Amino acid sequence: MYNPIGNDNNYEFLELYSEEQITLNNAYFEGIDLEINNYTFQGRIVLTRSTQGFFERYNQIPNFTYSGNLINSGEKIILWENSSNLSKLAELEYFDIANEGYSIINENSQIKVGKVLHGTPFEAEPESGEECNYNFDFNLSNTVINNGETLEFSPITNYNQDFNLTYWVEDIDGGVLKAKSITSNKNVKKFTPKIKNNQILFLKGVLEFSCNGDIHKLNGLINFVVKNNQPYLNLEIESKPRYGENITLSIESYNYKELKIVLGGINNISINPKTDLIQKITLNLPENCDNKLSKYQNITLESENNKISKETLIYSNSECTNPKIKKLYTLSQKNEIGKNITYYVSFENNEKGDEIILSHNNKMIPKSLMDEISPLKFNIILEEKNLLRAEMRRSNQILDVVEDILILNNTLDYQTEELTESLNTNLNSDSKQKESLITAKSTLETKSNKKEDLNLIPKIYYAFLGLSLIGNIILMWRG
Repeated sequence: MYNPIGNDNNYEFLELYSEEQITLNNAYFEGIDLEINNYTFQGRIVLTRSTQGFFERYNQIPNFTYSGNLINSGEKIILWENSSNLSKLAELEYFDIANEGYSIINENSQIKVGKVLHGTPFEAEPESGEECNYNFDFNLSNTVINNGETLEFSPITNYNQDFNLTYWVEDIDGGVLKAKSITSNKNVKKFTPKIKNNQILFLKGVLEFSCNGDIHKLNGLINFVVKNNQPYLNLEIESKPRYGENITLSIESYNYKELKIVLGGINNISINPKTDLIQKITLNLPENCDNKLSKYQNITLESENNKISKETLIYSNSECTNPKIKKLYTLSQKNEIGKNITYYVSFENNEKGDEIILSHNNKMIPKSLMDEISPLKFNIILEEKNLLRAEMRRSNQILDVVEDILILNNTLDYQTEELTESLNTNLNSDSKQKESLITAKSTLETKSNKKEDLNLIPKIYYAFLGLSLIGNIILMWRG
């Protein structure tokens, strides 16, 4: 038994048969490693590679254990009488003529295949019974096909009774491209491959049938080539990304010259794809300090005529500090049309190269932040209406915004008079409208009073200064 079912090392064996009593003294084998000394036998003895494996299958103990293996493709085994008398006691030259699990028998210098699965060690083969030396293979309509083209195939076997055939298709790495199917006929089957590049595929099958009361299995295998010149693109996200850290992408492509990766409209990079290789690309995610929450983003892999998008959850960056504008203000107290005043913008947590842009009635005044210290100064000329907006930007992305409306001194008086007149002419209006007008007037009067209070400050200051000067003059005159 040179090709048993299962592990050859466990179940292969040789059997010697002698009708007469024979003594082996310093006899040795060529082809396997075994020497037998002072052993007399008549009938059958068994030599095996593994005592344990042989016992598991046959529930018997072999006579001897040898080293080496019986070669499945065939070889010559010789038993020499001894090293000094080079005469052959037995010789067996065999080729691979038996199916897996069947023994070969040298009978009167004629090699024949056994009929019983696993053989019959220590026993003669039965005279009657069916010879179970059947074969099995596949017939293909073509050995080279194009991707998307249908391959036709059919099983070939000289076993013509009931059988079950399980067949499937694998790639060179053992990946299953066609799931296992079971048939009991020899009709033509079909398979249409869909692959990403040129590949060698394997059509595999196991034929099960009954012979001499045992279930036998024959394996079939044939390969074919599938050509594919169609482009292929795939994108996988390997890491769990977090803002402010790196994200790793796995890119697989075929027949593309250039690809572009777009991450949520923020990161755009171009790569030169490596055909048939999986590329690992690492991108740095922005800190995204404006948004403390984790959020989903689309990562897109683009080519000339194809696009793949994968949505992934990007976790928040809780450690980053927010660049922000703290305050937008002026120290000017007397604000009138045409006056040139200074506005201040205080800020924090900026980076070099960030930009502060002050917009005054849609007139933009940009200043780049290099070594500037907060606050920045901006000079503006007051107009009738003054809407101010301060933005902090980084690479044209707005990080923070603060707005302010500057009301001129004379504008408060005009607005108060206008509301008073409106209130007097709407005394008969509904209570909600009247209440709204009264509230607006009260607010403006408060601002006006504050304005008058502010206007009193320089007057009091100058009066105090005048009194001080007079006092000094009197003191000097008295002195």
